[in-house]
Amino acid sequence: MNKQLENIYKKIYLFLFGLLAFSISFYDRFAAIAIVLIMFTWLIEGKFKEKFRCVKENKFRQYILYFGAIYLIYLIGALYSKNQYYAYSDLQTMLSLVIFPLLFATIDEQILNQKKDKILFYYIIGCVVTTVVLLIHSFTNFLESASMDEFFYGKLSWYHHASYLAMFLVFAIGILFFQIYRTDQKQSKKYQTLSSLLIIYFSSFVMLLSSKAGIISLLIIFLCHIVYLTFSKKYIVSISMLLIYSLSLWGSTTFLSVSSKRLSVAQQAIESEDFDKSSTESTIERILIYRSALSIIKENVLFGVGTGDANNELLKFYKNSGYSGALDSKLNAHNQYLQTFIAIGLVGFLVLIAMLLIPFIQAIKQREALYVLLLFLISFNLLFESMFERQAGVVFYSFFNGFFFFYMNNKKIADD
Repeated sequence: MNKQLENIYKKIYLFLFGLLAFSISFYDRFAAIAIVLIMFTWLIEGKFKEKFRCVKENKFRQYILYFGAIYLIYLIGALYSKNQYYAYSDLQTMLSLVIFPLLFATIDEQILNQKKDKILFYYIIGCVVTTVVLLIHSFTNFLESASMDEFFYGKLSWYHHASYLAMFLVFAIGILFFQIYRTDQKQSKKYQTLSSLLIIYFSSFVMLLSSKAGIISLLIIFLCHIVYLTFSKKYIVSISMLLIYSLSLWGSTTFLSVSSKRLSVAQQAIESEDFDKSSTESTIERILIYRSALSIIKENVLFGVGTGDANNELLKFYKNSGYSGALDSKLNAHNQYLQTFIAIGLVGFLVLIAMLLIPFIQAIKQREALYVLLLFLISFNLLFESMFERQAGVVFYSFFNGFFFFYMNNKKIADD
């Protein structure tokens, strides 16, 4: 392949990766289109012998392929599923779990060489555009309803799941923090000011979304920021940030009625010993769901119930236990660890843990702060959402996990 054609492919890949990064928070159908175009480009580019020779000769590329192992287990789980329709649907939703490991294991490292910041920039822009669109939609509805509820939770995040969008925005905040304090290049005052304003804007939006997992994630990010400033001996800035964050959190939970109410109800639910089985309050529902999931797991430890049967088994348990709220809403496990354990058993569960823990340890060793943050956010949010049941969650994990692992190990090879 001549140099001119190689450069064309590089530009196409960069554009499509940028489109995907932008689309993750904006619109999942655009993300799906971007993924199809990326794989189509990969196919017409050819060079398959060269691509797979790179995998054979490079152990880090082999490690990336291992991230796709869980998809193969789900594929096996589909063979003993009673509900083949849902098994096929789940496999289709989770295709990114195998697409991105294959892509990043075989792609030429020069295609994205030194382009990491540009891809992350497209992601930030996507978050900005998404939130602006949602605010305009809420304001339009507010003009008709005159209800402030239009600016909170599901009504604000009308075409997104609020918890997923909150996770996307918290990761964007982490990127901005990293960009402000990175030591490998000096940022201008204008850039730092704009980044700081975006951090405030995204943080406010997370509070409006009223996602409990999102708010806790945001708080942890802020605490990490303060710890970083303290260890950097920026004591005055650290104390100032602590006061600002404390006042912001107090103001948000005090004056933002929806956020305050959801946190208060969650606290009461956790402290309660008796639960209303018909409740539709999210914390109570989750507690009842987790009990159901654990009961099903006890009966199907080794192999699970099958890729397509997890939700059916949960619904049966809700019905038999009188959990009418969860039954009417047809809720899944709302915890990916439990969802995976129910579907494909102990092996699938252990593979899921490994695909999060192993790169987490590697990222800490190589001091890849953003990768550590990404894996923490995903691992934490998996406790409250079955992320692999939705395309938005699967794509966010699969793309960025492969992307950061790809860069981390290319960087290590370059340093060696």
